[in-house]
Amino acid sequence: MKICIVTHTFPRFQGDTPAPFMENLAKALTDLGHNVFVLAPFDPKFDLNTKRKYKIVIYRYAPFDNWHTLGYSREFDFSKNLRFVSYLLAPLLLFFGLFSLVKLIKKERIDIVSAHWLIPSGFMAALATLITRTPFTVTIPGSDVYLGRKNLLFRAVIALTAKKASYVLADNIHYLNQLIDLGIIPPKRKVIVYGSDVERFKLDQKDKEILRKLGLKNETRIVLAVGRLVPKKGFIYLVQAMPTVFKKFPDVRLLIVGDGIEREKLEKESKRLRISEMVTFAGTINYDELSKYYNLGNVFVMPSVRDEQGNIDASPVAMMEAMACGMPVVATKFSGSENFVVEGQTGFLVPEKSSRTIASALINLLSVDRNTMRNNVRKVAIEKFSTRVVAQKYTEIFRELIQ
Repeated sequence: MKICIVTHTFPRFQGDTPAPFMENLAKALTDLGHNVFVLAPFDPKFDLNTKRKYKIVIYRYAPFDNWHTLGYSREFDFSKNLRFVSYLLAPLLLFFGLFSLVKLIKKERIDIVSAHWLIPSGFMAALATLITRTPFTVTIPGSDVYLGRKNLLFRAVIALTAKKASYVLADNIHYLNQLIDLGIIPPKRKVIVYGSDVERFKLDQKDKEILRKLGLKNETRIVLAVGRLVPKKGFIYLVQAMPTVFKKFPDVRLLIVGDGIEREKLEKESKRLRISEMVTFAGTINYDELSKYYNLGNVFVMPSVRDEQGNIDASPVAMMEAMACGMPVVATKFSGSENFVVEGQTGFLVPEKSSRTIASALINLLSVDRNTMRNNVRKVAIEKFSTRVVAQKYTEIFRELIQ
């Protein structure tokens, strides 16, 4: 089967952090024997010399390299407000993206288009299907439905895309519910998480060099959080939970991996609570190093919240990577973890913005021997959301549409 994945964000070089789950899906579909093409916008940092199992096609939408500023997690300021320059460049990206997609479909005789994000990729695929009659699916990974609530034009684009799509898929049921709340009800819809590469993320020993760099000891018990430091991640409630945890377990440390606009706020809160010496901010790391950080931890926390703009983070990719490395999790109930967290066995679900409940769940999990839960958590990860399992689910839908 010839599959074209359309996206506006993708790892540009080995170890790049934007949307690694997209590359995982491309690899897994290729491993199942499909001929996979990935269509993505140009970026000056793209390394086209990297050997890939799939074929990647890049299109330009601006005359100069430094004008290519869309995609790759750069559309938003503070993950909430669309930058003004995005409005100016978006029509160019849409036009040249559509032209490249139609050209690729005709040249390679693509069987199915798999678009990711309703805007702009889904809209491109919807327009392309009017020209080529090639069926397409669109997957919702996050904030694009939120844009439909804030902008009537985006809402119209989202509605057209969802109605034209042969299937609307989502990384989380909450994104489909957001779509339905807008009055947009796709005739065919399904939840398929992006999954985790269980070959990359697996059980391993603690990396002593990373521990030394972070100033942590091998025997230290670590509470780990990973992600962009933005309001919807809810890390402030994790920080506020930690004094209770430290009082019970003085040897525990909090390690936060990632960077963003909330870092200063989180650091100030740590100082206010007098726990600065027990909290480590690792900053942004190379994606290839991430598995080593997961294997440092005893418990992974994903305290996602609905921010003041109504935006939510319900994509559980980091949580699934952590579970593939054997880490039990503490996660809010809409963070995409409902189907994976078995209470008391692989972790705990907590209400959003509840530092008290986060602390209680952490104390419960830290009271259990680290090695006791690791194999069970890893087994759940392999059975429920390995990238191979995810690719098989996509394949079933693709075959249904083509037949």
